[in-house]
Amino acid sequence: MAFGTQIDVTATGTISVPRSTLADSAQSLVDAFNGLQGAIVSMTQDDGPLAGDANLAAGLFQSLGDAALTKASTGDSTLSSLADIGISVQKDGSLSIDADALSAAIASKPDAVTAVINAAAQAMGDAVAPYLGQSGSIDTQIGVLAAL
Repeated sequence: MAFGTQIDVTATGTISVPRSTLADSAQSLVDAFNGLQGAIVSMTQDDGPLAGDANLAAGLFQSLGDAALTKASTGDSTLSSLADIGISVQKDGSLSIDADALSAAIASKPDAVTAVINAAAQAMGDAVAPYLGQSGSIDTQIGVLAAL
């Protein structure tokens, strides 16, 4: 499942994903990742809700970065990570897409590209889960800092 999407299964059967949407899925993943990384940085600014606890934000930032390096079981040793399909981690922690490399991967092995995107999205979702929600680390820490 792509990052930020929900699927409700109501019947069994097969479904094929058109190759043209894989590039859109990759871009959505990159946009969501970069947006979240930007939000983390913003929360630690002087007037941000986590300005008093940059360690919490740094932990989340690192967890997301680690998730971006997740390897997928694709059955193909040449395409198992985001880097293998043209998505790389930049020096600032953001992701960028090499459109030519992504297009080549999609054209040659669309199933492997789908598996890589899905594995990265799952890993990223798993990485942020402990930090989010009413009982998550971020909300709890914001409450503690506000009480001080």
